[in-house]
Amino acid sequence: MAREYNLKPAPSLDDGDAALSGSKVINRRQFLKYGFNTATGVLAASLGVLGFSAILLPPGADSGGSNNGVIFWAKGREDEAWYGAKHELPMTRQDFVDEAAKSSTGTAGAAGIWNGVPVIVVYVDHTKNKDLPDSSGKARFQ
Repeated sequence: MAREYNLKPAPSLDDGDAALSGSKVINRRQFLKYGFNTATGVLAASLGVLGFSAILLPPGADSGGSNNGVIFWAKGREDEAWYGAKHELPMTRQDFVDEAAKSSTGTAGAAGIWNGVPVIVVYVDHTKNKDLPDSSGKARFQ
């Protein structure tokens, strides 16, 4: 049951108060709004969207803990994307390995959803270019 509060209006400044006339007055509603927005912004900026969503949505929150993985998301692109037939199915490493084998670059990528957050998953064969220098421009894990 919600409790209702009667909030008092913010006090108005009189022209006679010289000490307060140069500063801005903020009421309680604004203070709470700006305070929570600032705290949320700091968390999101420091953790990134995936870290922030991991705090808000524990893994498997929408499915009773049974599905912690990323699912393919190809809505509207079922005919174009290589993963179109796998729309809303869990991603597996083997799917990406198979698709990368068909690619001239040896990489594969797909759009997906993880706990309600849109993500892009890219597969790069690490063993192929692991000994090359970073400046070679070849795809590799850093």
